Amino acid sequence: MHAEEMKLFSDAFKIETVGEGLLIRIHGKRVTESNDIDDSMIGGNASAEEAAEGLDDSSVTGIDVVMKARMTEVTPFTLKQYKKLIKPYLKRVMDTRKEELARLKEEGQTEKAEQLEADLQNFKAHMPTVLEEHILKPFEEKGFQFFQLESNDDNAMIPLMYYPDGETRPYMYFFKLGMKEEKF
Repeated sequence: MHAEEMKLFSDAFKIETVGEGLLIRIHGKRVTESNDIDDSMIGGNASAEEAAEGLDDSSVTGIDVVMKARMTEVTPFTLKQYKKLIKPYLKRVMDTRKEELARLKEEGQTEKAEQLEADLQNFKAHMPTVLEEHILKPFEEKGFQFFQLESNDDNAMIPLMYYPDGETRPYMYFFKLGMKEEKF
């Protein structure tokens, strides 16, 4: 799945849609990625007598979804700040998808246009309730963490992450209509 032309995640993650199919929820997990350099991979062949020279080995620990998409955690928002941010974002998503719908109809891509039109109707009918129930109402309780996409675009989606009660694996939320699915 892509947002703003960046690859965010693939079906290698546990993905589900929630909230009338308007939100994508990904089950993340804490991982450690090694940045170790293996001399044999670059043609090196250190002998037993020689001390290994080179760069220090290191590793990075974080949430797999965040690390793979190269997201950066940002300063937490208050509920008031988040509401001020999310409403214009959702309007931009809706406007962008309406433009895409017009293009699809113009190009005669009827099946894709019909699907997008259904998605837009679902978005319009259910997004206020879904936003309220899944994000705004439990905002303080869930203690969301906020992430900026690699593009650092201030107008881009702000993915949300939280840890369900008693869980060690977080969930991340993405707005489905703000993304494009790419199938290989």
